[in-house]
Amino acid sequence: MVRARVDQKTFMAFMIPFLLTIATAGLLLLAVYSSPDPDNSILVDILLNLWMISLYAWLPIFIVLGIAFVYMGWYPPTFFKKKDPFLCRSDWEKWAAAAGYLPLLELHASLPDTVEDTGLVGGGRPAPHRRKRYRAFLSTNFHITDRESGLAALERLAASRQARDLCWGVLIAGMLFVCRWLKRDELNDWYGRFMTPIQDQFHSWTELNLRFQEEESAAGMDDESVQVLRKAVERERNGLYQVRFL
Repeated sequence: MVRARVDQKTFMAFMIPFLLTIATAGLLLLAVYSSPDPDNSILVDILLNLWMISLYAWLPIFIVLGIAFVYMGWYPPTFFKKKDPFLCRSDWEKWAAAAGYLPLLELHASLPDTVEDTGLVGGGRPAPHRRKRYRAFLSTNFHITDRESGLAALERLAASRQARDLCWGVLIAGMLFVCRWLKRDELNDWYGRFMTPIQDQFHSWTELNLRFQEEESAAGMDDESVQVLRKAVERERNGLYQVRFL
């Protein structure tokens, strides 16, 4: 399974002020207690109250921002990982994760550390750095620069009869979702549109993947890369490809 680090800088960006506030107040308290007049209770009380106010003010903000950033896709949940809002949940999303797996590996080869997890819609959460790199990739390779050009590309790919185009179409639909150019219900509608021609032409994951590899080889992919794809398919036989093809 493809994994990469996820936006830990973002997490630290809003955690640092909280930690600095607590640390500064703690040092002030220590300085007062260490002074020649440790019985200066008024100053101690003031500092202690300020410390407690800072603690109670920052803690709920820290929690709320943490939850918000998880749902915005900036970083994964620390707890309840199965509740991750960007996990593939519907049958179509799980099917699409399998159909788009081989092009996802090619994307990972092109953009190392950008693909996060094969079990996530589009291969990753819509964090700012991932959206930026996905948009650059789509612009360079598929001339997709906005929602309208993305939808036009999906229309062309969905009308194709090639396994290569159809599988890339599945992945690109997920990438458009990550780029915030598709809503999730629209994404599932597109998955349905790609599912139909794929299931009409092929009868198993093995048949689809073999055709995809053949077409990629014919398009100029070197033999070593094709072998990498084949080995990846074997590794996922008890993983992604457990979902029913038909």
